[in-house]
Amino acid sequence: MRSLCRLALLALLLILTGCAGKKHLSRQAGGFETVPAVTSFRAPIKAVASDVFSGHFEMIYEKKIPGSVDNVMITGNRYVAFMTTRRRFLVVDQSTGKRLCRIQRRKGLMFDPAVDDSLLALVDRTPWGRIEVVNIFSGKTISRKVEGDIKTGPIEVQGKLVFGTAHGLRSLTFPGLKLVWEDTSDVATMIPPVSDQAVIYSVSGTRQVKAVAADRGTTIWSVDLNGDVASEISLGRFIYLGLADGRFIALDRTDGSPVWESIIGYPVRGGAAEEGESIFFGCTDGKIYALDASNGALRWSYQTDGVVTATPLVFGTAVIVGSLDRYLYSINGASGQLIERVQLNGPITAQVTTVGARIFAATRNNRIYCFEGR
Repeated sequence: MRSLCRLALLALLLILTGCAGKKHLSRQAGGFETVPAVTSFRAPIKAVASDVFSGHFEMIYEKKIPGSVDNVMITGNRYVAFMTTRRRFLVVDQSTGKRLCRIQRRKGLMFDPAVDDSLLALVDRTPWGRIEVVNIFSGKTISRKVEGDIKTGPIEVQGKLVFGTAHGLRSLTFPGLKLVWEDTSDVATMIPPVSDQAVIYSVSGTRQVKAVAADRGTTIWSVDLNGDVASEISLGRFIYLGLADGRFIALDRTDGSPVWESIIGYPVRGGAAEEGESIFFGCTDGKIYALDASNGALRWSYQTDGVVTATPLVFGTAVIVGSLDRYLYSINGASGQLIERVQLNGPITAQVTTVGARIFAATRNNRIYCFEGR
C-alpha cells in the first residue's frame, strides 16, 4: 500500500513540476526558419540539392515518440517538427532527437498544421471544426475560431491561412483568424490545396480542378476531369494528379488544359516530386515510378513489397521513399537501380526530409530515424 502511495505521489509531482516533458520551445533556441512558399506540411514538393549524397544510409539515431507520424516537416534552424496520431505536435533537436517542445490537444482528429516562426496553426474536425493559433515559445493560445465545415489542414499563402471546407476554399488572416475571402461554390474541397504564393490550386468535389487568385479568391480557371482524383496535388512545371482509374495526368498551370496522361493501372495516393526531366511517385501496386515530365513516357519503375503512399524525395541523384513493407529505399534517379534499402520498425507513409546531409524518416509504429547520407 505504501508503495502505491509513493508511486501516486511521484506521478503527481512529475505532473506538477512539468518533468514529464517540455510543453513549449525555449526562446534561446530561436524560432522556426521558414522558406517562402514552404510554410506548411503540404507545401509544393521540391527536390533537395546535394553534391555529397551517394544514396547510402548510415543510422545516427532512432527515437520512440508518442504516436505515429503521417508527415514530417523540416523548418530549418535545429528542428524537426511533426504531428502524431495522438494529436501531439512535437519538435525535436535535429542532432540528438531530444524533444524540445510538445503541444497537445485532447479532442478532435487533427489535420496537418501550418507553422511560421513562433506561431503554429492547429486544425481539428471535431463537430465544431476549430482552428487554434498557438505560440510555440509560451504554449499559449493566441486566437481560436470555430469553422464547422473544415475538410483539410491549412496552408500559408501570402501570410494568410487557406484551407478546404464543405463549400470550397476559405482564407483567414494569420494569426487573427479574420475572414479574408471565401469560395462559395458549395462543393466540398477534401484534398489539401497547394500554392505557388500567387495562385492556389485545389480539387472541388472529386473531379473539378480549380485555380484561384491567392489575394482575392477569384477563380482563374476551372476544368472538369473525366475521372475522380485519388492523389495529392503536386506542383512542378505542370499540375500532377493521380486518378482513381489508374491514370496519372499533367495539367497546364495557366489554364488547366491536359498536357499528357500515363496509364499506370493502379491509383496513386501520395504526391509526386519533379526533378530535372523526370517526375517521381509511388503507387498502390507497390512500385515507384519515374516518368518523363514533358510527355508522361515511362522512364523506369521499381517494385517494392508493399503499397507506396509516401511522397518521394529527390536528394542529389537519388530518389528516397518509404513503403508499407517497412523498408526505406534509395534508388538511382536516372537508371531506377536500387542503391540501398534499410528496414525500419514499421510501415512508412511519411515523406522523408533532409537538412544538410541528414535524412529524417518516420514510421507508423511510433519511431523517427535520423540517417547520415553517405
